[in-house]
Amino acid sequence: MSATVKSQLVYYTRMFQALPGLVPLQQECGGDIVIGRSSAVKAFKNVFPGIPCTRHHKQIPGLRAQRLLNRADVVFSGAGYPLLAPLSAKKMLTFHGTLGLLGKSAWEDFALFDHLFLIGPRMEQQLLRHNDELGYSYSVTGFLPFSSLPEKSDATRTQILRKLNLDPEQTTVVYTPSKLPVGTWFESAEDIARQIPAEWNLIMRPHPNQAQSKKKRDHLFFKKISGMLRDRPNSVIDMITCPLAELECVADLMITDANSPAEESLFYDCPQLFSDANLSSREAFRERFKGYDMHEEDTEAYLQLFDCGPSFHTDGHTNWGDAARFAIENQDQYRAAREKCFNYIFGKKDKDAPKRISAKLETLL
Repeated sequence: MSATVKSQLVYYTRMFQALPGLVPLQQECGGDIVIGRSSAVKAFKNVFPGIPCTRHHKQIPGLRAQRLLNRADVVFSGAGYPLLAPLSAKKMLTFHGTLGLLGKSAWEDFALFDHLFLIGPRMEQQLLRHNDELGYSYSVTGFLPFSSLPEKSDATRTQILRKLNLDPEQTTVVYTPSKLPVGTWFESAEDIARQIPAEWNLIMRPHPNQAQSKKKRDHLFFKKISGMLRDRPNSVIDMITCPLAELECVADLMITDANSPAEESLFYDCPQLFSDANLSSREAFRERFKGYDMHEEDTEAYLQLFDCGPSFHTDGHTNWGDAARFAIENQDQYRAAREKCFNYIFGKKDKDAPKRISAKLETLL
């Protein structure tokens, strides 16, 4: 019997976004999924029916979830949650986002973990600038969320879009802004809703910080955009019906703030259009990163994402419908840049990260 099978494994998160990566790992290695937020439990049960999970209540430490954590030999997580610190288990860091820029201070935040499973060459390059001092144990195993990506096919497209009551025959645009202060939700969402051709499918996936915020401004704006999309044909704000991977699979165009969804969708070689308002332009990123403890080469390498498609404001567009048509019709001229960017971030284009992590875990236990 392998060390992995004999060990008690737990996968802990408070964020639903981490679960599409953790679930395939749990299916490969076994163990228990523990979730620390009720909204994430609800979304998990909707997207992964039949896979059990346990809700962790920090105010009630005697429940099953805490017992699972206390007895675990290994805990996988995507963040250094304080409740992990006192556990005797080995702590393994996985990543559910691409985390494009990690300076020394960011890496220091991972000191809680016994081993880091990095997603690809970019992340390793950034760690190696500091690892002589940090001394982290790590391996490059690939991007876990890729393991749950659906196969791109007409049947898959129909099944996903039908869930959202959208027409699979229509061009599909997916808008996934970042959270504030970088994100363009307030600057761009309204114009996108008005200007993307009405016969096209439009799917908006705002950052959960905007969608679930109790701040009055966030709540009122979310309500406004929701109303606009209800009045517009072929449109939806989707937060939990489909995992992000499914939206990336059906997208004929991704409109983003040069963020993780943009990078992840390169797996499908998806055309890109950048909503470069607010702090999301190439120059705004470059200026802001001067205040980070980032190597200049890493900053410039990160910014090559902007080579993968047109930028709305920088390239002089004034209408989102026209810009979207341009991005789709001219996607081939950006294809080489998309491939180069994918290879730099992720390396291999496959879905084998859970298998690699399982094999590495055998040597760590």
